[in-house]
Amino acid sequence: MTSIRVAVIDDHRMFLDALQLELARIPGITLVGTAASGREGLAMVDARHPDVVILDIGLPDIGGIELAGQLRQRIPAPRIVALSGYAERFFVEAMLQAGAGAYIVKSAGIDDLVAAIRAVMAGETHLCADAMKAVRTATGPGVPTLTARESSIVRCIASGMRTAEIAAVLGIAGATVETHRKNIKAKLGLRTIAELTQYALREGLIKA
Repeated sequence: MTSIRVAVIDDHRMFLDALQLELARIPGITLVGTAASGREGLAMVDARHPDVVILDIGLPDIGGIELAGQLRQRIPAPRIVALSGYAERFFVEAMLQAGAGAYIVKSAGIDDLVAAIRAVMAGETHLCADAMKAVRTATGPGVPTLTARESSIVRCIASGMRTAEIAAVLGIAGATVETHRKNIKAKLGLRTIAELTQYALREGLIKA
């Protein structure tokens, strides 16, 4: 039986080291590379050509949602297992739409991760229990609730407005806009304007 070539992209060094040790014990799986950022990950995938990429959605340079889309454009395209500390509906659905075949929260066990790796190799979709629950039971926004002010700022950012423009429209200081922007990204676990725009579209804050 051919071993599944797996790569991991995650910026949490202790977690990455522990995951390498766990994967090394699993028969039929070979770890061929690791990376701590999106750019490193793209270069590593191009060089090592893994079958499966385990992808953290909260990377420091390229957001995991955006990176998943870039990875799926590679030839050959690796299968993707999304790995996250978040089990909210928005993140699960966004990663699946970006091309991930599985979604696992970091609190899940190694058995769940291995099952996800084998599932995506078989062309199947695999969600851990928490992710499945988020998708099945969500009746409203599946992300942490934003205040009215935060929602207004997300709407402005997603519409392409700059800090000075947002400040003028909302009647607040530019520094206040930047503070809200930082808090919003931290609350939602998003890193880029593209991800904020996807969130705004999904939650009905702006129209496509």
